[in-house]
Amino acid sequence: MNENHEAVAVQVLDASALETLSKSEIEAQVETARRWPRKISLVKENAMALACLDEQTAASCFYSLPSRGQGPIQGPSVRLAEIMASSWGNLRFGARVIEIGDRFIVAQGFAMDMQTNVAFTADVRRRITTKNGKRYGDDMIQTTCNAACSIAFRNALFKIIPFALVKTIYDEAKATSLGKSLSMERRRSNAIEAYGRQGADEEMVLAAIDRRRQEDITVDDLLHLKGMLTAIKDGELTIEQAMRPYGTEVEQAGRVVASSLNDELQREAAEGAGE
Repeated sequence: MNENHEAVAVQVLDASALETLSKSEIEAQVETARRWPRKISLVKENAMALACLDEQTAASCFYSLPSRGQGPIQGPSVRLAEIMASSWGNLRFGARVIEIGDRFIVAQGFAMDMQTNVAFTADVRRRITTKNGKRYGDDMIQTTCNAACSIAFRNALFKIIPFALVKTIYDEAKATSLGKSLSMERRRSNAIEAYGRQGADEEMVLAAIDRRRQEDITVDDLLHLKGMLTAIKDGELTIEQAMRPYGTEVEQAGRVVASSLNDELQREAAEGAGE
C-alpha cells in the first residue's frame, strides 16, 4: 500500500495521523466530501477498469486459502482493497502495528468515509514464532507486521465499502485472471509454470488440489491456484503451506483463518445466490 498515494478528496495516512487531526480539519474534509459526493456509477467504472486492466492485475485482486473439510476460503485481496479505496474516494485509511509481543503481533487497520462520517477499525493478530516456538528474526517480524497491516487495512475498508459493489468487480476480476483468449490447456500450463517459479513442481501442485493429471484441473482449481499465489505474495500463506495435500489443516502462523470478513463475504454471496 502506497502511503503517499493521493487522489481527489482521497488521502492515505498512517492511523496515528488520524488521532492528531483537529476537529476543524475533519469538519473541513467532511464538508468537502459532501460538496463533491462520489458517483457510484463512476466508482464502479473506474474500479472495474483498474481491476481488469490485464490478467496479472486481475489475478492479484483475489486470494484463496486451503481449508480443512471444505472448499477453499476465497475473498477480495489487499490489491482490490487499494483499487476500491482509490475509486471510492472521500476516504481516510491506513494501518499500524499496535502491539509486538513475544509470540504475536497485532495490527490495526482503519477506514473512515468522510462523506457519510462512518469509520471502522479492524485488528489482525499474527504469530511471530516458528512451529518449534522460536521467535522470528527482526526482518521476518517486520515482514509479518507489514502483511498484518495490509490485511487489517483490507478488512476495515470492506466494512465501509458495500460488498454489493465490490462483488461485481471481484467476480469480473476472477474471470479476467483466467485469460479469456487462452485455451484451457494453456491456462493449465501457465498455472503449473507459475508455481514452478515458486519452487513447486507439477506433482506438488496436483497433490495440493487433489488432481491426478494436469488434464483434470478445472476452472475452479485454476482460480484457487491463482488465489493462493496472491495469498503467498500478500504474506497470508507460504508456498510450503499452499502445497500441502488439499484439505489438510493449514497452520495459523501462515494464513488468515475464516475471519469475520470471510464469513460475511460467504454469507452475502449465499444470500445473493438464493435471491
